[in-house]
Amino acid sequence: MRALPMLGALALLSIAGTAQAVTITIVNKDAANAGLNDPTAVEPVGGNPATTAGEQALNVFKKAAEIWGASLAGNVEVKVEASFVPLQCSETYGTLGSAGPMSSYWDASFPNSSVWYPIALANQLAGRDLATTKADIQARFNSELGKSGCLSSRGGWYMGFDGNHGNRIDLLTVILHEFGHGLGFLTFVNSSTGEEMSGRADIYETFLRDRTKNKLWTELTDDERKASALNSRNVSWDGAAVSEAASSVLSTSTPTPLMYTPATLESGSSVCHWDKSLSPNLLMEPVINNDLTHGLDLTTALMKDIGWTLTSQQ
Repeated sequence: MRALPMLGALALLSIAGTAQAVTITIVNKDAANAGLNDPTAVEPVGGNPATTAGEQALNVFKKAAEIWGASLAGNVEVKVEASFVPLQCSETYGTLGSAGPMSSYWDASFPNSSVWYPIALANQLAGRDLATTKADIQARFNSELGKSGCLSSRGGWYMGFDGNHGNRIDLLTVILHEFGHGLGFLTFVNSSTGEEMSGRADIYETFLRDRTKNKLWTELTDDERKASALNSRNVSWDGAAVSEAASSVLSTSTPTPLMYTPATLESGSSVCHWDKSLSPNLLMEPVINNDLTHGLDLTTALMKDIGWTLTSQQ
């Protein structure tokens, strides 16, 4: 996820009754006295009562876990390794965070028996932890933000829950975005080559449609997928849940919203986000805008398409 300061922006089943909200647990991977363990004294802000920098940041992670957990149902705990590390950054442009599944899994018993699923979702489908020796998601955020040489004019992270971030960058929104990727808003296809991971499709890929060829990505050759990743505003999401929800979320009547496929490949961003042309701005666009709230908008519908069960709150 990246920031474009000029724009104030930062650069992943129907049910009856009540479904159990999935538990998302934060695993603190920061060293002593750094990041989530930073003992620097701070004032409470925006509903976040903590009085040290590290505790405030950890509270924001927990709030993001609570928001996502209230939307997705599941019986298997999702563990997220979280840390602050230096990421690519300048005074005008920077990577704010990155996240993704730490492993993937396929099984003949899954709804789509031949494709990769991100491990957090695979665990829910299997009803057990399939990778007990490691966490499910790795999420890293820029420790240099606000310092000299890294978007210093933005003043660093905003740690409140109320959205009153002003010129600062709202950490809660960024974490919600990155958790989305870790939960499944991404493809395992190598967009530079069009190759599928180990020659096997992934569940996200099965909903990507190239509108020029009118074919799903699973129907394309490697070279065709490589070209499709650069087919600007001609790749859409073709899933029933998104199609049903789109009219109530988007201001334009399109049942198959566009995915982000700029003519120049952006590693880590191309294909794995909604297109920036969608309105209103969505959480899972490649840049994040100041008008975003802490809602999950169309993202939960995509999660439903790839196999997550939603809670009764959705």
